[in-house]
Amino acid sequence: MKRLFWLSISGASFVGFVFFTYLVKKDLFRQLDFNIAVKIKDNVPLRLDPLFSLASTVGSVFIISLVLIAVIWKMPLRNKLITLFLYFGAQGLEYFLKMRLRQPGPPFQFQRHFTQTYFDKDYVQQGYSYPSGHSFRAIFIALLIIYFAVKKWGITLRSIVIGGVAAAGAATIMIGKMVLGAHWLTDIIGGSILAISMVGIVISLIPSSDQHDQVVTHERQNKSPQQ
Repeated sequence: MKRLFWLSISGASFVGFVFFTYLVKKDLFRQLDFNIAVKIKDNVPLRLDPLFSLASTVGSVFIISLVLIAVIWKMPLRNKLITLFLYFGAQGLEYFLKMRLRQPGPPFQFQRHFTQTYFDKDYVQQGYSYPSGHSFRAIFIALLIIYFAVKKWGITLRSIVIGGVAAAGAATIMIGKMVLGAHWLTDIIGGSILAISMVGIVISLIPSSDQHDQVVTHERQNKSPQQ
């Protein structure tokens, strides 16, 4: 039942991602993207830029991949490999879609990477922006952390704090990419939906506590000496 539920979540999310991507390709959200970018530029103070720049660095492929390996370290080897395949495979899909959809990122006037001493590597916008890889990685790792925390401790203060930190971190990364002028809102939404569809498959492969206990008990019985 649990597996069917999460696979349903995954399937529905992926269908939603495909449909949303189609709408983005039709350029139906351009005005909305622009309006949101203007509001962010006018209302988010520049003093927060260092925080968002740090969040962007934390959301890099290298750092999130290391965190992911730590989170799934105790999973069975088969599940680890599937998780990593979905994680890196989805990012391969991300790069493919960027080249196919060719949605340019926010123009120069929305970018806030420049300082008086150096040009940030993202100052000159290169390539295309949909979907957001930072958004995908942030949601992917945050959902797994929240799931494992609740699975281990239930709905307790500890799991709530851990889940809250993970959610806040993901939100900061995603908002930061818009504040710094690296992504449109649609880029962030697309990456998030893609992450949900992949995480649903990963969670469906994780046995429930009862199933895990039954497997462990069965293995111990098989290992016990015959009388």
